[in-house]
Amino acid sequence: ENRVAQNSLEITQGFWAAEAGLQAAFFQLEEDWYNQVPSGVVAIGSSTYSFTISNTDSIGNPLPVTRVRLNSSGNAGTTTRNIEAILDNVPDEIFEYAVIGVIKMEFRNGTTIHGDAYVDGDAEVQAGASMIQLDDSVFPVDPLAYNADLYYTGASAVVNGLVEGAVIHTTDSIPIPVFNWAQIQADADFIMPGATTLNGNIADGVYYITGDATLNNVKGNNISIIAEGNIEIANIFDNGAPVPGHPVLASLNGTMEIDGTADVRGLVYAEHQGIELKTGSIMRVFGSIIGANSDVELKTSLGSLDIYFKSEYLTELPDHHVEIMSWRDLQNPYPLQ
Repeated sequence: ENRVAQNSLEITQGFWAAEAGLQAAFFQLEEDWYNQVPSGVVAIGSSTYSFTISNTDSIGNPLPVTRVRLNSSGNAGTTTRNIEAILDNVPDEIFEYAVIGVIKMEFRNGTTIHGDAYVDGDAEVQAGASMIQLDDSVFPVDPLAYNADLYYTGASAVVNGLVEGAVIHTTDSIPIPVFNWAQIQADADFIMPGATTLNGNIADGVYYITGDATLNNVKGNNISIIAEGNIEIANIFDNGAPVPGHPVLASLNGTMEIDGTADVRGLVYAEHQGIELKTGSIMRVFGSIIGANSDVELKTSLGSLDIYFKSEYLTELPDHHVEIMSWRDLQNPYPLQ
């Protein structure tokens, strides 16, 4: 009886130690989704826990890029309890759209949207523009099909182009998150006063420019460029990913113009003057485009402008949170021996 009672106590303690490990991992990922490092052995009272985080399921298949698998072990005496959970980095509702705007949103000839669009106002899809339900011909392939629905809250949605999904009038006015630009400037890796031109390969980090920004043949791995004025891309722009928690391109008071070829991975964001993306050649945005307080006008001249909704490039932006998608006990909780 003493042995059974001691085993029962250790089983319970081990279970709650494993649960403590799960919660510790949860808050670690909530604070920084990229902090996917094992805990080591952590003491909690007379028990211990440890956890590991991986990007595959229990049989080794890759998980979607926004999900991880957590294994948490709790130890008490001679008993070990193991818990497995799938955690998902869930964006705020507004980060579920390829294009977001307010007042009015216009898609012009040569513009193709691969994903949903939302405007807190009126919408217009002109002849030669299209919203496509599914196109995984680009890398990285998204395992989820795009819906390509057009949501609007205003009085009209004029469609002379192609919308493969539904055109939906909604009364839901979704708040658009606003960045703390003063904090971003304070934390920026590079602060550049006045009009600035960046050339060629640039170092990783956040660039805060207090005037207009000209990006000439700019390439980088993890870069985010925040300009208080206009942003002009000349020749080539290519980034691997944004700095987590930041747009890859953001204009506080200006517009954006592309003359050349641009591959933009992350969030394109305009705070006050809206977004007017003009492409002289080819532009591909893998992520999302947001006009926070004004119109969104996407157009091209003798070129192509493609926006692919890619959630993996929208992590740690405002209002993201971690959710536990599944949970299971990996062993018999009652081994009386």
